[in-house]
Amino acid sequence: MVSSVGTSNTLVSQTISDTTVGQAVESVGIDAAMRGLNGSGLYQNYVQVPVIGVYHTLSNLGLGLLVEQRQDDADLAAKKVAQQIILVGAISAVILSIGLYWLARLIVRPILELARTATQVAAGNFEQPAPVLTEDEVGLLARNFNYMVKQLKLSLERSQMYSISLEQ
Repeated sequence: MVSSVGTSNTLVSQTISDTTVGQAVESVGIDAAMRGLNGSGLYQNYVQVPVIGVYHTLSNLGLGLLVEQRQDDADLAAKKVAQQIILVGAISAVILSIGLYWLARLIVRPILELARTATQVAAGNFEQPAPVLTEDEVGLLARNFNYMVKQLKLSLERSQMYSISLEQ
């Protein structure tokens, strides 16, 4: 509600009210504006409704300008905004969690496969190559690991052949 108050605290104009123009009115905001103060606050308006108000003095016109909103209306608007923020936050958290899970699986799966292959090689199985699942650093590591296993296998075969030829 926007109101203008003139000398003797008479209502000059209003946007919404049951009070008629020209009627004497009084509130914390009106009294402050008529004393030449500018400000804002929580108070009861001239019809005793709790409001959030801003008041400003137009001293050159001898007027006070007030903009007020019912506190319960402002509270309702704030609650709606809070609910929207919570809803958007919850949806964002779910989407972010799904994305992080997918990204973690994308990163971890090739490393787990490489670790599984390394365990088999450590147990003596040189036939199972590490799967190259990506083209990034992990894929390069898997390719180099496979090359290293191949070289190790060749080295062991040569060593065994050398041992056999020495025994004969």
